[in-house]
Amino acid sequence: MGWAGVSVLPIHNSWRSEVAAPAIDTTVVPRWPNEDNLNPDNNKSGGIEVPLPDNISYEVVYNPETGLYEITQSVGDHIDFRPKTTMTLDEYLDYQLEDNVSEYWQEIKEEEDAATKEFAPTLKIKTGIFENFLDGDIEIRPQGSAELTFGINTSKTENPRIPERQRRITTFNFDQKIQLNVLGNIGKRLKLNVNYNTESTFDFENQMKLGYTGDEDQILRKIELGNVSMPLTGSLIQGSSSLFGAKIETQWGRLKNTTVLSQQKGERKEITVQGGAQTQNFEITADNYEANKHYFLSGYFRNQYDNAMASLPVVNSGVNITRIEVWVVNQQANTQDVRNVLAFSDLGESEQFMSSDYNFQTLVNPETVVNPDNDNNGMYQLALGTEEILNFTGANAALAATGLGLRQGIHYERVGNARKLNPSEYTYNSRLGFISLRQALNNAEVLAVAYEYTLNGQTFQVGSLSQD
Repeated sequence: MGWAGVSVLPIHNSWRSEVAAPAIDTTVVPRWPNEDNLNPDNNKSGGIEVPLPDNISYEVVYNPETGLYEITQSVGDHIDFRPKTTMTLDEYLDYQLEDNVSEYWQEIKEEEDAATKEFAPTLKIKTGIFENFLDGDIEIRPQGSAELTFGINTSKTENPRIPERQRRITTFNFDQKIQLNVLGNIGKRLKLNVNYNTESTFDFENQMKLGYTGDEDQILRKIELGNVSMPLTGSLIQGSSSLFGAKIETQWGRLKNTTVLSQQKGERKEITVQGGAQTQNFEITADNYEANKHYFLSGYFRNQYDNAMASLPVVNSGVNITRIEVWVVNQQANTQDVRNVLAFSDLGESEQFMSSDYNFQTLVNPETVVNPDNDNNGMYQLALGTEEILNFTGANAALAATGLGLRQGIHYERVGNARKLNPSEYTYNSRLGFISLRQALNNAEVLAVAYEYTLNGQTFQVGSLSQD
């Protein structure tokens, strides 16, 4: 077997060769270079320019020995930020000129940005008719904000009684908030003003107005469309400021005319507070204030009421009610002063005050009087002369058999065990012929009255009194 070895050759200076190493560029190029205000050539690579921080001080000192300008930049008072830079007089003057020009154009740019920071596009229309009528360009200035909110709500109910597909409910949530204010000039005579807010409390707060203003020597002085106002100087009729429509102002010499065509979108109320309490005046009629409490005893008394009250304090009436009985439905289960009552609405009425929705002509007495009396029509005699009507239980069938067309609840009413009111439960006016109850009647209650009165020395009676 042979063996392998490693030969070691000595190196002698006589035959050693030298190979030159390649040059290595150690210059570091930053990805975002700092702004170099001393060497503008370094700022031509583009990218992001980061200005120097405020704690770096900048100073220029003239060296009389060298005749050069030395520019130093240091952090604080003692630590130099970079080596000194020297410039000749011409280089320094060129540098100052370029710096001043840049600063000047920056100031002009900031002033223009401040003047036009609101978005105000201008549209120029070169038309003879448009220029003569509106005299100018179209300029719109919108301001405001719009916020849209989107969301999804998902709820899942682990209830075995609910089907699997109905246990999960997904709903979408959408909300918007818009606040918009638009100012527009269409020429020098036509102006647009729009104010819209979705969160406004009242609808009339969202306003839109388009107005035209003419010259002093024109007949048409002003036109307003949208939210207009109608101010009035007088106190008899007050103006309004919440109108929506059109308003036109014209002037014909010394005559001024204002025309408003609009709809009222607001309401004005005045509240008076005295002593910490709010007071407000209102009007209500007597029949609504005390409903089901005051009744005329006959159509005759209602017809004579105005004539009797025309000569106050003297009541112009020859009527004097001497006896009266009032009966109502017995809801208190009283056992004293009760009786069965059959009440007719036209009992004792003359022909001119009787109802016309049933055949009453056969009941009219040819010798009737105007004032109420049992002999004016045959209804009282019909009730007394018919045994079935007096029997009370068969009154409905007996009245239907007469063929008069009387209907229960309208022309007559049957009240079983009616209760007679005490004199303390009502009052009546003996001269004017009306009754006033202390307690109002309910909807299901019936009021029946029988009375006796005198007129011009004669005695008349309507109904049947219990003493008779």
